[in-house]
Amino acid sequence: MKQKMSLQGQSKLLLAEDQKSSRELIADLIQFRRMHAGLLILTVLLVALGLVMMFSVSLSSSLVLSSGSGNGTALFFFKKQLMISILGVGAMIFIGRFIHVRKFNKWAWAAMVYGTVTLMLIYNKFKATTIFGAQRWIRLGPLTIQVSEVAKIAAVFVLAFYFSHLRAMRSRDQLKLSPKFARYALFVHAFIDFTLPVIAMGLWLLLILIQPHLSGAIIFSLIVLSCFLVAKIPARSWLVGSMQCLALLLVCVLLLSIFMPVFTKQSLSDFVGQRFAHVLRRVATHESPEDATADELYHVRQARLAMGAGGLDGVGFGQGRQKFNYLPMGYNDYIFPALGEELGFVGTTTVLLAFLIFMYFGLSITVRANSLFALIIAWGYTMLITIQALLHMVVTLGLVPATGISLPFFSYGGSSNLFFLVAVGLILSVSRTAQRSPKELRLAFAREKSSVRPVSRRFSGLRAISRRFSGPKRKKVRKQVARPRQAKVEYPQISRSNRPSLNAKGFARTRSYLDRKRHSS
Repeated sequence: MKQKMSLQGQSKLLLAEDQKSSRELIADLIQFRRMHAGLLILTVLLVALGLVMMFSVSLSSSLVLSSGSGNGTALFFFKKQLMISILGVGAMIFIGRFIHVRKFNKWAWAAMVYGTVTLMLIYNKFKATTIFGAQRWIRLGPLTIQVSEVAKIAAVFVLAFYFSHLRAMRSRDQLKLSPKFARYALFVHAFIDFTLPVIAMGLWLLLILIQPHLSGAIIFSLIVLSCFLVAKIPARSWLVGSMQCLALLLVCVLLLSIFMPVFTKQSLSDFVGQRFAHVLRRVATHESPEDATADELYHVRQARLAMGAGGLDGVGFGQGRQKFNYLPMGYNDYIFPALGEELGFVGTTTVLLAFLIFMYFGLSITVRANSLFALIIAWGYTMLITIQALLHMVVTLGLVPATGISLPFFSYGGSSNLFFLVAVGLILSVSRTAQRSPKELRLAFAREKSSVRPVSRRFSGLRAISRRFSGPKRKKVRKQVARPRQAKVEYPQISRSNRPSLNAKGFARTRSYLDRKRHSS
């Protein structure tokens, strides 16, 4: 008899341990994620191809620009790009592998980022380095940073934090107005949801425009607009907030029209016309090329010659002719035509498809994000890189007026490529730490948890009453409240899922990996 009781006790103990292990394993499976392998590999391939094209396209320009210092070398641009790319890829992998994206969703980070970028843009207006007639660069030791590129990255982060915390506060009823101000609730909520972030981003947009940097301002506006579209702002806030922003814009224009002649001795219209005269000339050149001079059409014609010379498969790697100072900025703003000359239609189509696949990977991570902060981070940075790449292509092909837009991972620009790789690292962090778990695992974990759940509240009252009785009556009540044992959830029920993201083979591998990890620890 004693031996039988001991065996029963051991079996119950083993069952309890097995249930605990089962729950722990399913909980680990729910939280277990790896970085998105496709996005990581594609980004590294784009960076590698960009370095190869930089080596080929920048040979002549590097030799000419570095010869002034007495140490002329054809690898001047390539060496700088290589060092920044290695640093950027390392930062991307580190952020994606070790940093939880949730740790950035804090007031301290958002306030620091917004304040720092605002001060950098103001400093850029007065102390920036002027290159090609525009004040866009700040020197920090050996690096030259284009502040508008920092603003693009920071705008996505600040908006993601703002809208996620706004939603959290509203879910906790922390934005409710008192009955006294209930009649103004629509205007107050529209100001908080729409107008306030527009004002915050509008300040950065204004500081970018007065550099002047119209192409950067256009990309910045598109990125901000895309973040607003996925921020789940109510339609009434869009409508009322747009009216508030329009009213504020009219007031600002009126005040500038009145006070600018007093302080600057120049009217607002004259200031805008002088500041953006080059933009008007480029638009006129694009609309009426027959009336433009040869100098105004030089960039467009050389880009078209490069693309036409490439043909189907190109003239061959390193055999391009436009890179010998015929195509200005062929290593930066016009690297896509230089690529088309050497690699042809096959090469340009491959690069285009690579960026479209990058967008697909980014959107697949976005739709599975488990929080609004992670959703805006993944969406915003995916759109930033994709939109800038597509705009670079259409500009260099002459489909829109010419303007300076770099091609991510290809164009020369250490700071911009470093920031792009940091943005990809944040997308990878979202893919690893902020994705919704499969529905099958969530249901299995709920069943495992319920199998050892204590008696529910509806039976607790009967248990208290049963304590007042004794003898057979108490036993009778206990029989009524006895909880039937639920069947243990078996793993094959999960592995039989038809979803391709949770097939039997992948489930078995992940389970064995986590078992080994648990036993080794």
